[in-house]
Amino acid sequence: MSNAYDIGLKSEVFAKHFLEQKGYTLITERYRAASGEIDIIATKDDFLIFVEVRYRKKKRDAIESITLLKRQRLTTAAQHFIANNSELIKKHPFIRFDVVLLSKDSSIIHHIENAFGETL
Repeated sequence: MSNAYDIGLKSEVFAKHFLEQKGYTLITERYRAASGEIDIIATKDDFLIFVEVRYRKKKRDAIESITLLKRQRLTTAAQHFIANNSELIKKHPFIRFDVVLLSKDSSIIHHIENAFGETL
């Protein structure tokens, strides 16, 4: 892995496969809106799930890297996606934000469901 961009892409691939193994259905990756990007959008059961993937050398650094501003940007991007995908919302009316953490100091993928404790 040569640079931060490559590491980010590889981390998203690991996270994607991890979520698929847990029964998630992937809708799209790297969704871009004016406010920012959502790494993975997926569904499971009645939930539409917006996933932020973070890789850092240490797990603690990965958690701390999701600032209030980052959360606000994710929320705004999610609102944009929802506004443009009303049919999907009818099938999956519940919304949550998950975080998948990968770190150099651990071979374990950490998945935090409903990480922000809020819904739209």
